[in-house]
Amino acid sequence: MKKRANIHKVLIRVIVILMIGLGAIGIYSRYPQMRERAIKMTDNFYESYMFLWNFSEGIYSLDSVLKEGEASQFYTLSQSWQRDYQKDMDYYLKQGDEVLEHKGDQLAELLTEGAAEKTDDLSAYQYVLALQFDGEGQLTIKKIIGASSTETRQRLEGYLSNYPTDIKDTTMVFGVHQSLSKDGLLNHKIENYLGGEYLQIVVVYLVSITLIVLVIVFILPFSWFEELATVRGLLLVPLELRFIFVIVTAIASAFAPLLVVLTQAHQWTQLIDPALVHWINLICWGGFIAVVLLHALYVKEFFVIGPWQMIRQHTILGQLVYFWTRPKVVVETETVEKVIFKEDPRVDLMVSRLELLKETLTRVKHSVENTADIENVAVQIESLLKLCALNRPKTTVNLTKLISDTLVQLEQEYIPLEVKLRFPEKTVSIQANEEDLKLLMDSLLMGIATSALQQTRVYLQLAESEDLVVFTTRSVIRSEVNETWPASLNQLAEYMDAQLEVVIDGDLLKMDLAFKK
Repeated sequence: MKKRANIHKVLIRVIVILMIGLGAIGIYSRYPQMRERAIKMTDNFYESYMFLWNFSEGIYSLDSVLKEGEASQFYTLSQSWQRDYQKDMDYYLKQGDEVLEHKGDQLAELLTEGAAEKTDDLSAYQYVLALQFDGEGQLTIKKIIGASSTETRQRLEGYLSNYPTDIKDTTMVFGVHQSLSKDGLLNHKIENYLGGEYLQIVVVYLVSITLIVLVIVFILPFSWFEELATVRGLLLVPLELRFIFVIVTAIASAFAPLLVVLTQAHQWTQLIDPALVHWINLICWGGFIAVVLLHALYVKEFFVIGPWQMIRQHTILGQLVYFWTRPKVVVETETVEKVIFKEDPRVDLMVSRLELLKETLTRVKHSVENTADIENVAVQIESLLKLCALNRPKTTVNLTKLISDTLVQLEQEYIPLEVKLRFPEKTVSIQANEEDLKLLMDSLLMGIATSALQQTRVYLQLAESEDLVVFTTRSVIRSEVNETWPASLNQLAEYMDAQLEVVIDGDLLKMDLAFKK
């Protein structure tokens, strides 16, 4: 059984490590799929306020530089806009003979006669916008790919009206590359635009992971998790502090979509090493799974020990109340136990039996040495056998009182447990040697106290029929029962002509001790 307990310790560690490690890797590896799903769920980014407002700013700043060069009041703004967008966007602007462009040769072909309908040569761009401002400053969209012409024109007209200068007799063409740079501003804006959708998607992952962890925790025995020293320590945290911990971790989980946004846009790579980004994600998701696991154990512990024991043992107020209201005879009980240990009558009984045995064997030896009378030797041996039986006289023992007295003596050991007694109203008595019965009950109840999982219930039931008296115990064990304990109990029971049946089902221990009337 010890070997099986060690196997459980190793097994639960492997399960926890795999749960945290594989769960973190699984979620992190799904980031690209999250992005694809978020894009399908949201509106077109190139028709959004987030894009077109900043895009209109670029249109005016570039047009100002086209007209006035470095003397333009928008020159600094233009430099900033170009720095942010030139990684992912090409453009070509023309006003009379003046031209301002960035890798815009291919886009310039859209301005030639009859070229506006050509799209084959624009496969390198996911978004293309060709604008025409006439002499009156009226805006016309000559070509658009990747967005709605009507939505784009209406919003651009509104945004461009906020600037102090007018754009006239100018043609502009812009193209956004199919593949965006991960550290570019445009990609970062797209990821921020998808933030709401990321929230919905990540919540699904958070709920799924939580349900999976709950199922695993409720399937496995609670005693397995208690083998982990970290878990045992965290379970001692008072309930009031646990609530604060739950609130803090729930708030921290709300930042999970931001974790996806920053990683997808690769904004972190500008500050830290990309390899460290991977570890940050794995640690954050692994930490989330570990927190969910701990919360699940809190929930299971509630069902294992019950609400009253949860309040009494795991709240600051409950512990204070129990400290002041617990029985005042604990010290006396401890003293009595020490006296019993030093002056145990069972020791005197064993000594007296050995003395009688020694005397009888001496007589047998003398008979063998001084006489050839075999019959006399046989008589001596027969008296020796009778001595074993005569030394164990049976009397009427009040079993109900004996069990109650033993529980009082073991009160200190049973403080972490909740004992439920189911005894008949009338006193139950049996014929037995009182000292032997005391030894048996002391061993049985002490074994339950030391093997039972703390903060759980122990059921003790006494039932009486015409021929038998059955004492039944049920308890939740913290680990596999040491094989020497049930074996010694069984030997004591056989010595008293009683029958003991031990059943272990997972973390449930049931024992039936039957006495003949």
